[in-house]
Amino acid sequence: MTGKQYSLSLTAGFWSGIILGIILYILEKVSGKKVYTLLMNVDFIPVLNSYLLPPWIEFSLHLIVSLLLSVGIQYLIVKRNTYRIMLITCVAVLPTILLYFPLSILATKEVARIDDISAFSYWSISHVIYALTLGYMLRHINKGHSTE
Repeated sequence: MTGKQYSLSLTAGFWSGIILGIILYILEKVSGKKVYTLLMNVDFIPVLNSYLLPPWIEFSLHLIVSLLLSVGIQYLIVKRNTYRIMLITCVAVLPTILLYFPLSILATKEVARIDDISAFSYWSISHVIYALTLGYMLRHINKGHSTE
């Protein structure tokens, strides 16, 4: 992976993570479902759960995960030399949709309930939008760099 591809994949992860956060924030404000709170929740992480973190740090942790995911997907794209970027991105993001359940169970603060179908739908749709946004950006980054 070139330095430029690495840098651009960080940018893609940053903006995709911002978009996901904004969507879930708006959905939480409009619906009252605690989906943004679930995204920001870190109270199940041993060291971090002993601190009351400001919202900007919680959001920064979310962005770090998005950056790591984006760089990891970019690495796979380059290693496999493929145009199947959207497929790889959607498959890689699928586990984040399923994280809804353990995150809801492990949370000590009020978050979206594990059995709330509409909250799970908001979470899932938002993460699909995240995957498509990230995939689109990564496809743009890799345009012309693949031989497949």
